[in-house]
Amino acid sequence: MIDLSHLRLGQLGFGVRVGLTVFLAMIAAGYGAGAWYIVHHVGQKDGEPGLSWLDLEATYHGVDKPAEMLTVLERPEHRAYLTSEAEHEALVKWLRGGDQGERIGGGDAVEADYVADGPQYEAAEEAGLLPYDILKARCLSCHAPGAAQGGGVGNQIPLHDFPSVKRFAYRKKLEPLSPEILAVSSHTHFLSIPTFALLVFGLLLLTGWPRFLRHGLFALAFLGLAADFAGMWLSRVDRAYLALIPGGGAVFGGCLGLAMLAMLLEMWISPYLRGARQEPPA
Repeated sequence: MIDLSHLRLGQLGFGVRVGLTVFLAMIAAGYGAGAWYIVHHVGQKDGEPGLSWLDLEATYHGVDKPAEMLTVLERPEHRAYLTSEAEHEALVKWLRGGDQGERIGGGDAVEADYVADGPQYEAAEEAGLLPYDILKARCLSCHAPGAAQGGGVGNQIPLHDFPSVKRFAYRKKLEPLSPEILAVSSHTHFLSIPTFALLVFGLLLLTGWPRFLRHGLFALAFLGLAADFAGMWLSRVDRAYLALIPGGGAVFGGCLGLAMLAMLLEMWISPYLRGARQEPPA
């Protein structure tokens, strides 16, 4: 039986240490590429740039929410900004025109009624009940870029033109990944990620770092990975499990990074420290 209890990575030959360093660099690059994919692919799920909680919910649970402007209009403190019930009804009718469409649409009822280009809008225009006119008269004092009122809300929620308005005027109905696609993704990741993780954390055991650190990182990494994988499926049932995905992923990624750093220090720093300790005093 081969005894590896005294083997340390720092005692390996120069060429082997170079090969292991390249191996770790490829693992880090692959993990980074995966993170980049999540940010730039999953992060587009809600139609807005950047990865958000809504992207995560839409990907693994699904989202079906009314237009944000419609929700706001139902709050008494916001309805008070309108001068009549007719204005409220006109805005609600306009926003409900997109309930059957996707969040971002082109040439649909919401956009058509906002642009209001045609003789069928003459009566509403004369009554001042076109969406654009109402928003301009009641909202733009605060909800315009650089508006003096509103404490800067106009820069966060601008309503001065349709490209800005459409971010808040459509129902958000986003379907999650299909079970078939999630199963294929699980098949790929459940087999590949634990395999390279086992190699990395197995090599971590061949370092001189304290036992609690080596064994602790080993255990935490796989617990985090299991939580991440479980969250992808459990979130289909209840959105409360969504926290397992970023939480487990962060634990696994953190442990993986610490393990690789510990290995690099063992391979490239400890040999020199060991040599310095062994040199006879001058």
